[in-house]
Amino acid sequence: RSAKPRVVIVQDAFTSFYEPHIVLAARELLERLGCEVSVSEYLPNGKGMHVKGFLRRFTKQARRTADALRALASSGATLVAIEPAVGLTYRDEYRHALGKDLGFEVLLLQELLVRVIPKDAETTVPKKDVAPYRLFGHCTEKTLAPASQKQWVDVFARLGLRLLPVAT
Repeated sequence: RSAKPRVVIVQDAFTSFYEPHIVLAARELLERLGCEVSVSEYLPNGKGMHVKGFLRRFTKQARRTADALRALASSGATLVAIEPAVGLTYRDEYRHALGKDLGFEVLLLQELLVRVIPKDAETTVPKKDVAPYRLFGHCTEKTLAPASQKQWVDVFARLGLRLLPVAT
């Protein structure tokens, strides 16, 4: 029998400070799916500095956070972000500032869920009596992770739910 997949939820300010119940729900879901889950300490990633054009300060912060994330990844755990715009900062802005090979990868939540929810789960047939959910994807997510919307549809289908992405 293989060991449980180890996952570290990389906190972001938006979710952790304003909607911490989402972090707890994500942890619980991943644990129910058989993962061993930890939540990282809060590591500011500098997204706000980048948005405001403080690029030197952003790069300094990115170096510190990248060092911490590299250490977490070296333990063999899969790193996952809940908030897509923040999670994608590690794929885009960090690589522009620090170079292409960061030594770690941070998955978006749906990217991890399509890996850990079995494709042949008993719930893959959407329940007809359940109204569909609607997904208003984040613009950054739709641009930098174009497969993300379909991944969410897949995740919901595997859980027996219907999800309709809304063109925005």
